[in-house]
Amino acid sequence: MFIAIVLAGERGEKNNLLEYAKVKAKSLIRIKDKPMIVHVLEALLQTNLFEEIFIIGPTLIINECDDIKKIIETKKVTFYEQKTSPAESLLSIFKEVDKDKKIFITTSDNALLNAEWVNYFCQKALETGKDILMAVNDYRIVKEKYPESKRTVLKFKDAAYCFCNLFAVMNENGRAVVNIWRKVETLRKKPLKIAKIFMPIWALLLFLMGVLSSDRAFKIMSKRVGAKAGVINMPYAEACIDVDKVDDLLLVKKILE
Repeated sequence: MFIAIVLAGERGEKNNLLEYAKVKAKSLIRIKDKPMIVHVLEALLQTNLFEEIFIIGPTLIINECDDIKKIIETKKVTFYEQKTSPAESLLSIFKEVDKDKKIFITTSDNALLNAEWVNYFCQKALETGKDILMAVNDYRIVKEKYPESKRTVLKFKDAAYCFCNLFAVMNENGRAVVNIWRKVETLRKKPLKIAKIFMPIWALLLFLMGVLSSDRAFKIMSKRVGAKAGVINMPYAEACIDVDKVDDLLLVKKILE
């Protein structure tokens, strides 16, 4: 069994997506007559994987949305007020659950999420023996199926990955990596310094030259952060498509309809 955490935080920054959708928080954007976060919660509730489900976000998403209130009233989901950053929010939940609990993390803008994806990811996470895992898509598959989708791509010698908003923290070593993430959050506009946290300069140069394999990269990163880190390659091309921009929203609506 896992503990599930849905990150639904707001940064309070001006956002074209919120203006377009005419909502006060991204979680509340309606797709097929439901707020995005409800699509995510329903996917989690349709599995038998989770002992507890937590939402972390601003109280306004409850005050503004009866759908979320109803789910919380069933006692199947617990709401926590967001902290100053996603890492701080996660750490606040970590303090509430036993150290031996495995934790699944996703985001409220992961509107295409379904029970099949969740089951696949969690099962693979249990099989790997890693401390912390993230889901990825093969960019070639995504590009072939959704050429209009603009994704951030990490290019290795043997693979090009798009990251999905699915993560698994399997033990205390994995939890410790979130403390490193807290440091990364303070360096948002300093990409080189962020990169150096996860890789030495020589490895970064190999990556930039296109000669670093994905397997070697994650071994280097694992040593750097003191935890076995890995990826789970999702066989669903839609898994990396979350809603960050208006174009993303239009694509997600198209896929769901």
